[in-house]
Amino acid sequence: MRSHFLGNSRYLQMNIPHGFIPGNLLLVASFYIALAAPKAAICQVLAEKTSIVNSYKEILPYFPEIHVGTQYVQENRHVDGHPFYHHELFGMGKITLGGFSFIDTPLQYDIVKDQVITMTPIKNQKSIIDPNKIEAFILGDSSTFVKIPEELASFHHGNGFYREVVNGRISLYCKHYKEIVKDRSPMSPFNSFLENKKYYIYMDNAYYSVRNRKDTFKLLQISKKAIKPEIRAQALTFKKDKETYLKIMVIKALESGNVQE
Repeated sequence: MRSHFLGNSRYLQMNIPHGFIPGNLLLVASFYIALAAPKAAICQVLAEKTSIVNSYKEILPYFPEIHVGTQYVQENRHVDGHPFYHHELFGMGKITLGGFSFIDTPLQYDIVKDQVITMTPIKNQKSIIDPNKIEAFILGDSSTFVKIPEELASFHHGNGFYREVVNGRISLYCKHYKEIVKDRSPMSPFNSFLENKKYYIYMDNAYYSVRNRKDTFKLLQISKKAIKPEIRAQALTFKKDKETYLKIMVIKALESGNVQE
């Protein structure tokens, strides 16, 4: 199974409350130390304190990237719509940076620039989280995005964030992006954001762009007959219901065991 989120590395899970100031990090560390210290011998207490303080020292170089980053400026405000994934409101999500996972963090995802944004607690300004340190993030609507470092054959690869649809020895990912298009009406001077999706299947240590249904059946080594009952029951078509259709195909391929671990 290929897992981008949390993986096998060490994770210190923290709540990042609104209004939290990085300068108070040691004060918060002391609070966690007080909670974590056992009621046994004083040497055990000191050992716990040392362990937690060391953890905070490790996290210190990464922590500022949550609330102290380059200021985000939304461009193309004259364009109808917005550049964000799903909606333009912040949601409380989860983000993994440098091996540490932060929960209850305000997040927003610009799919035009492929940037993850948070809100600074002091001046309530939008700031860009360093994309080089992001490993994965979950938005407020539970959509999970992972960082794929490999340069896929796509003009819209950007910083490499892809939504995880299926995770396993065969995985399915979706690249979300928006483009600015002119209104088709010759009488209208307005432009608008148009959202697009591109799907990729990961298997046998490689990524494959989903081009059409025929090639996907061949890639996954399954037959149309194998998924026919589910497709008919839900009245799906590959063109209109691509994600659901692909998800059924990938799950069926996982169940068949045709693909090498």
